[in-house]
Parts: sequence; C-alpha cells; structure tokens
Amino acid sequence: MAVTSATYLNPSKEWKVLHFAVSMKTKGISVADDWNAMGMRGTGSQTIMFNNVFISDESIALERPRNEFHPVWNVVLTVALPLIMVAYVGIAEKAMEIALEKRKNYQRNSKHMPYIIGKLKNSLLSVQSQWKAMCTLTNDFYFSPSGSYYDRYTIIQNQCF
Repeated sequence: MAVTSATYLNPSKEWKVLHFAVSMKTKGISVADDWNAMGMRGTGSQTIMFNNVFISDESIALERPRNEFHPVWNVVLTVALPLIMVAYVGIAEKAMEIALEKRKNYQRNSKHMPYIIGKLKNSLLSVQSQWKAMCTLTNDFYFSPSGSYYDRYTIIQNQCF
C-alpha cells in the first residue's frame, strides 16, 4: 500500500493536492531502484512511479488547496517526524561511535582531533536534542492538533533549550 499525495487541476481550474492510499499491485505502479543513501538501503524509500494509475474518489482521504498550510500537517508532522528522524539520529550516533574508535589509532596530525571530535559531538547533541523536542511534542500521542505545529515547536524549544 502506498500512502501519498499528488497535485490535481480540478474542473474549476483550481490546483488541489489529493492525499490517498493505493495498492502497490495496481496496474501502472512501479518502484525505481534509485535509493542508495548510506544507512537507508533496504528501507523501501525508493521512488514510486505512477503511470496512468486510476485513483478512485473513495481512496482520497483529503483534498486541500495547493501552496497553503493545511491543519492536517499539525498531526502529520507531530507524529511522523520523530519516526523519520530516529533513523538519522541512529546514523549520527553510530558515526560518533566509529569516529571515537578510529581516533584511538590515529597518530598523524592529531593536534586537531579534539576540535574535530568536539565539533562532531556538538552536531550529535544538536540532532539528539532536536529529536527529543519532536518526541516531546508528540507527548505519547496525547496532543491537540489545533494551532500551528511550528508554534508548538517554538514553545517546546523555548522550554527545552
């Protein structure tokens, strides 16, 4: 099942964005072999191509104006971003672990190592802090989807930092 969105020029000549789910077995859907990002291989994140795929009205969960913020993002961003971000936090944590291990055997020009390791540690702490703030926003899925996600993020950011 693919849960995605696409732009649509309706009969009134207004651009809309349709959010829908469609079976990956539907005729005209194919998956490209184009996802080779380090740490993300095998995650199913390849490009999904739609070629003359019919999407029924019943499959459309949401229709919204294009180029406008829609309140659905208050829920989507709050719930999805911590899940998406955790993969990158894990990659950053492993990179730090590898760097510290490599540092043990590095002898040449080692005067700059504290600076490099410190910079890497600062980046890791930044990523971890931002992810933790996202998780705080989710609040075990007990949150009100009213107001802007960005307004809530600013409130949490001010409380955490």
